[in-house]
Amino acid sequence: GLTVLIKDNMRALLINHLIILVGLVMVAVSTFSFQQGWIGAPLWMILVGMGLYLGYVLYNSVFFERMIAAFKYVSNVGFLIYLADSFGYFGSISVLFYKNFGQADLSWLSFFEISSYVMSGLGIVFTTASLLYFYVKEKNWDRAKSSVETV
Repeated sequence: GLTVLIKDNMRALLINHLIILVGLVMVAVSTFSFQQGWIGAPLWMILVGMGLYLGYVLYNSVFFERMIAAFKYVSNVGFLIYLADSFGYFGSISVLFYKNFGQADLSWLSFFEISSYVMSGLGIVFTTASLLYFYVKEKNWDRAKSSVETV
């Protein structure tokens, strides 16, 4: 919530990426800690939930708002949030179908542990790619604005 204090939209967008990465790392580290017996199941579920929540909340609202503001697009976040939510619902249903029909013999605990690692790994890769993309885009965006202003 304190990111509202950041006035530079691009800096806030990049910080949102970092917070999402922290959440994804939290999921992976807490799952590993649970498997090693360092933490119990209740704490593990809380940490995984917090990690997933950091990513979900920031992607669905703050991230899109800051992206639009940073690049001064004339738009609103309604469509982007709808699109992200629809992929989320599709993903939830896909996970249930896959577990029930593709991996029926696998325990829910093992499935959740594996899913936590897969989601964390893919999330870290894609969020890092997004972070780098927007960082480079912002640098090129500033150069493009500067060249237009000098002409």
